[in-house]
This record gives sequence, C-alpha cells and structure tokens, in this order.
Amino acid sequence: MEAYDKRGLLDPRSAAAVGDLRLRARLLVEGLLAGLHPSPLRGAAQEFAEYRPYRPGDDPRRVDWRSWGKTDRLYVKTYLEEADLRVWLLIDTSESMNYAGERSGGMTKLDYARTLAAALAYLVVRQGDHLALGTFSSGLGELLPPRRGPLQLGKALSLLEAAGPGGRTDFAALLRQAAPRARRRGLFVLISDLWESGDGLDRALAGLASRRHEALVLHLLDDDEVEPRLRGPLLLEDAEEGGTLTVDGESLSRSFGRLAEEYYRTLERRLRSRRADYLRLTTSGSFRLPLRRFLIRRLRLISAVSGRRTR
Repeated sequence: MEAYDKRGLLDPRSAAAVGDLRLRARLLVEGLLAGLHPSPLRGAAQEFAEYRPYRPGDDPRRVDWRSWGKTDRLYVKTYLEEADLRVWLLIDTSESMNYAGERSGGMTKLDYARTLAAALAYLVVRQGDHLALGTFSSGLGELLPPRRGPLQLGKALSLLEAAGPGGRTDFAALLRQAAPRARRRGLFVLISDLWESGDGLDRALAGLASRRHEALVLHLLDDDEVEPRLRGPLLLEDAEEGGTLTVDGESLSRSFGRLAEEYYRTLERRLRSRRADYLRLTTSGSFRLPLRRFLIRRLRLISAVSGRRTR
C-alpha cells in the first residue's frame, strides 16, 4: 500500500491521506508489530498464573472446559502476560492543539494526537487490556470508563472523531477528576503540547505516583514550536489566553530555538522526577517511537502487576 513508508509504518502525511480513523489505526499498529519479536503479543512465552471466572469478551480458547464439566461454571486460565491492565488515554483538545505549521503538511497537533490515540486504543484492545479514553482542556471532557473488546474500541474512535479544539489546559483539574475513577493500578498516557502556566502537571503526576499509577507523557509539538522560521515584524497571539505581542521574526527565530531546547530539557527532567516516562514528538515525525514507547511501558507494568499478584 502506498500509505506505508519504507519501514512499513505510516508517517504523518501518509496517515492523513487515510481518511478512515479505524483503518489508519490498524495500519499503524500492524505496521509496528510486523517488525517486532512476537514476545510482546499475547500467546507468546506465557507462564500460567491462576484461574478466574469467565467474563464476556474473554477468549473462549482460554476456558478450562474440564472445570466446567465438573462444576458447571466457566473459568479461564490467566497468564503472567495477562495481568488485568487498565490503560487510560487522555488527549488534550485545548485551543493550542489546533495549530498546524507549514512543515506539518496541514496536520494540526490535534489531528496527530487523534491518530496516535486511535492507534494506541487499537493496540490496547488487540492486547486484551481494558481501555479508558477521555478528552480534556480546562478539565475532563467526555470519558469512556475502562472496558475491553471491539465495542469499546468503536466508542473510543467515535469520541476521537468528534473531538474538537477549545479552551485552555488545566492538568490539575484533569487528574483531580480522572484519577479517583481509576481504582486499580493502571497506565495513564497523556497526549498534549503541555502549554500550561503553573505547576498543574507536576501536581497531577505526583498524585498519580502516590496512587501507584504509571504515567507516559507524549509531548506533542509543531516544528514551529521547536525551530521556528519567522520573517519580518509579526503579531503573535496566545491561542488560549488571547494576549498579543509584536516581535521581529528573525530575532525571535535566532533566540527561540536555544531557549526552547533548554525549556524542553528542563521540563523532561522535571517530569521524570515525578516518575513519568517522557517522549517529545513533532507533527512531522513518525508514529513509530510513541507506539514502541507505549508497548515497552505496558510490558513493564504488566510484569510488575503480575509479579505482585503471583507472590
């Protein structure tokens, strides 16, 4: 298919050409998994952990039919890879996410975030994990509570397709509303440009860590926010606050790159001090890295949860 790049993965411009979000997500995930060792997939190198009651959506191949014949009750075999994992995908839909620079090929940060979240949702459901998905700006918007199965994926994709930009980012309000709903340990994935004043994100991540949740922050930026190419006198407007500032484009471009890099490195150190995994992305960059980083984090968390449950 022409939408694949030479590594078998969709790049942002090719992804944008695939109009259907479900197809786009499937191509991304299958392109990623095709190049990996099968160990991250369910069914490879599994070790038996325990029996548990059958739940709708479980793979019938896991049913212990001998037990059913003796007790008239359905039980399934679980394995160390199958620890009951909840994945919370939280997507920033604030007004600043509606930006698209010249190098993005017309893909806004929100477009990229939607595509990435759809691929992650597809991967979560494919792996048999519980998927929760929500949008946020000044607080938590619509939220799908954690569920498994294709029906949950369909609801998640519909929510993503309907999500539009608006409002300003408030991480403290987001996690204050979302974290209490996660009663069991899980993995929180935040997809955002992180443009927020104050220390709301730090406090939010500290709250997740105190509840023993894992966090993966996918910091999404346009190339203009990393290395701007500005010319002439410009009037800049804050997309969320509404303030304006007149600047000289050439002078700003020369100084912005250095200052931005210092800021982003400081931000990364700060988030890692809160025990959050961090990855910076641009809207012109491949989806490969965030998908692999998610898969690695998922496997680590499953290992930790499985070890605790089988002691």
